[in-house]
Amino acid sequence: MDLLHYNVFLYESDCEKKVDACKQQIEEARSETVSDAELDLLQRGLEEELEKERLLKEEFRYVSSCVFVFSIAELYSIICLTICFSSAQPSAKSLMI
Repeated sequence: MDLLHYNVFLYESDCEKKVDACKQQIEEARSETVSDAELDLLQRGLEEELEKERLLKEEFRYVSSCVFVFSIAELYSIICLTICFSSAQPSAKSLMI
């Protein structure tokens, strides 16, 4: 093999190595890239989770308000019963007579 053929051989080998390296980089980039379908699926999943969170917050607010209203009603009942019992009991003056 003469020098010219040897240089052509080295050049072709170098080119093949560069082409192979580029192919490998392309494959790596493709494997790291998310497809539109995958992105849509992830977006829908995120939206579903956000909707679940919104509904849970709404339910929590409703339950909290019910507990608050029930507590006020319960407190009102206790006050009314206390007033009723205190007015129904004979006073100390009436017992002395």
